[in-house]
Amino acid sequence: MLHPRLPRELETIIFIEAFRNQADDLPSLFLVAKRVRAWLAPIAFKVVIVQANRVFPLGFQSISHFEDYGIHIQHLLVLDETWQDITKNLDKCLSYCPNITDLGLWQNQLGVKLESFLNLSKLTRLGVDVKYIAYPIGAITTAAQFQNTPTPNPVATATANIALFPNITHLNIVGPSANYDLVEILARHFPNLSHISMEISSAYLAPLIFVSVLRFFKHLKTLVWWEKGEPQTSRPRPIRLDDPRVVSIVMNSVKGWENSARGEQSGIWELADEMIMKKRI
Repeated sequence: MLHPRLPRELETIIFIEAFRNQADDLPSLFLVAKRVRAWLAPIAFKVVIVQANRVFPLGFQSISHFEDYGIHIQHLLVLDETWQDITKNLDKCLSYCPNITDLGLWQNQLGVKLESFLNLSKLTRLGVDVKYIAYPIGAITTAAQFQNTPTPNPVATATANIALFPNITHLNIVGPSANYDLVEILARHFPNLSHISMEISSAYLAPLIFVSVLRFFKHLKTLVWWEKGEPQTSRPRPIRLDDPRVVSIVMNSVKGWENSARGEQSGIWELADEMIMKKRI
């Protein structure tokens, strides 16, 4: 047990600064004492990424981590299904996170109920395959079924004339969004979007979808064609669209999201806004 020799306020500052200067040392700092964990948790777990190579406390691996520290999470990104205690129980995990403002579910949404999204009252940024907003979770399970018309989600159907996500301003559309009636879904459930990023594999379809989105969302400030790769090896594809709100960016997916979550200028949204501002000069 660590016995304090310094005033508590000074000791707190020392450990917090140690973490800020070298975040990778968090596992060692967490072993020092229970009170040190209490000081660091609100800072360390403001941004949490669930990913195979991130073990606690650098990432979350189980429901218990959400139960103990979910109250501190403001930005959460779930990338893969390695930690199945989390990915198979995402509804429960999210219930421990009332303060989330930014949620990215990039790989596994099949186990999440629409109601779990709606219960996150502080949510303003969302990254999700939009078909999970309008169609029942789990109804589409294989690529072959993507060709069929899904049954509408009961919650979405009951609130057909009500915007389900009026507070969402930033939407990252994950997955093959070009195959769905994107504009109708966005218009119905996301009336206050200022920023949209999309992954579209077809250079032919991209301008067609962008034109529809821009025409319907005249208040939109930023529309990003986000190609998730490494800038060193890929170049942004040219956008044949005469609209200053549209930019094409190649950026490492996790880094782009994490930098934005931490408010850094190298984040995906910050970089896109900067590019658009330069267009207008």
